[in-house]
Amino acid sequence: MGTEVNYIFQDALGPSGENTPYLSSDESDCGVVTNSEDLQLSKEEIEERKTKVLEIKEKGNILFRCHLYSNALKFCPSIFTEERSMLYNNRAAAKGKQGKNESALKDCTKALELNPTYFKALMRRAKLYEELDQLDKALADYKELHELEPTNVEVNLTFFLI
Repeated sequence: MGTEVNYIFQDALGPSGENTPYLSSDESDCGVVTNSEDLQLSKEEIEERKTKVLEIKEKGNILFRCHLYSNALKFCPSIFTEERSMLYNNRAAAKGKQGKNESALKDCTKALELNPTYFKALMRRAKLYEELDQLDKALADYKELHELEPTNVEVNLTFFLI
């Protein structure tokens, strides 16, 4: 089992597979679990920790993406409406994963102001309206989606269920 633990977390080890995790200077205040402590963990505890690490990593990735999209919007000239629309839609997706649905909704609306027939942004906004229990607005977006792509299965299923 100790070998499995080292294999699973080998990326956390320093150069040449040192026995202590490699930390940059700004990580020095973090608590560190050494390999000898890893050997004392049960298989269930290892899996719990692995799951928690992956959750934290994903949250960090989402925050990072949101920040990148915001920076890209600052630098993207306003004449590039299609690109800006995609950036707003992508940032809306990141915000939605953070549970910031109201802010994500605003980004979808901005994306659609720049590109009114942007299917992905309209679909995302319709779903956000549903999650926010604004069903009249969701229905209006689904009607528009149905007009844009009348044969889209996902749109038709949702449109006829609302």
